[in-house]
Amino acid sequence: DTMGRVERYRKRLAKAEKKKKHGGR
Repeated sequence: DTMGRVERYRKRLAKAEKKKKHGGR
């Protein structure tokens, strides 16, 4: 399903942003 794919992508982006905020390269 596209919706499931989008949600997974959003969760991945959120995790990446959190890592960036923490100062992870």
